[in-house]
Amino acid sequence: MLELSPFVLVVLTLAVLAGLPHGAFDFYIAKRLGQLQSIPQQAFWASRYLAIGIGFIAFWVVFPVAGLSVFLFVSALHFGRDYYPQQHGLALAAGTIILGLPMLFNATIVNTIFNQLMVTPVQAEWIINITLVFMAVAAGMIFLDLLKSGKKALSQRANLIIALGALFWSAVLFHPLIYFALFFALLHSPKHMREQWAKLDSNQRKTALGVIAALTVMPILAAGVVGTMLQGTWDQRLITLIFIGLAALTMPHMVLLEREHHALGMANRDDKTDG
Repeated sequence: MLELSPFVLVVLTLAVLAGLPHGAFDFYIAKRLGQLQSIPQQAFWASRYLAIGIGFIAFWVVFPVAGLSVFLFVSALHFGRDYYPQQHGLALAAGTIILGLPMLFNATIVNTIFNQLMVTPVQAEWIINITLVFMAVAAGMIFLDLLKSGKKALSQRANLIIALGALFWSAVLFHPLIYFALFFALLHSPKHMREQWAKLDSNQRKTALGVIAALTVMPILAAGVVGTMLQGTWDQRLITLIFIGLAALTMPHMVLLEREHHALGMANRDDKTDG
């Protein structure tokens, strides 16, 4: 059974709360992609966004091993995009290393965390072992990319090198949940929020804080309602809520960001063709 100190739970909860606003920028991403030009479009977008999240929770409950596996895969690609925005394979590799480091140094604890996410210890062990195999391949891919990069390209990879170094020691020194909290609150979320804020025009920035606050509070209230329906101790319910809740938010968030990455990639190719 997973037993967590109050310190770990408080840090994890605060990190997730600090990171939630970065998903609230999805409204503005959808607007830039032309998905919110009319009331019917807005209603369709909101309905589809909710349907993806709720549908994935249902999928996870019915097929927990597949649900956790898909969540890890999507999260790896999503986190790796911070360092390789347009290179799918390398993005997945970087994200696999980020997710795999706690499994490498604290496999037993990660196993107990996965048990709270509806998989058995044996199933969790399989997921961990497979992830570690992929992590070894991913490390080779990243190493080769750094090796073949010129000095200019290598300097552009400095953020990745520094991040992986910091995360390596975080995985060695800290509880896996503290590791996740540090990554989510200090690396991933701030980067996303800075980038998305820079894309807002002056008029959008005037109303953005209110919109983002509202879209941040809504999932917190929903989590509170769902939490009363779960079984187990309060700390077990909190872990289940945080990770399955993040999965429900990550899936539509990831779908939207992939559309944005695709649109940017197409725009870059068009610019090169025109040039």
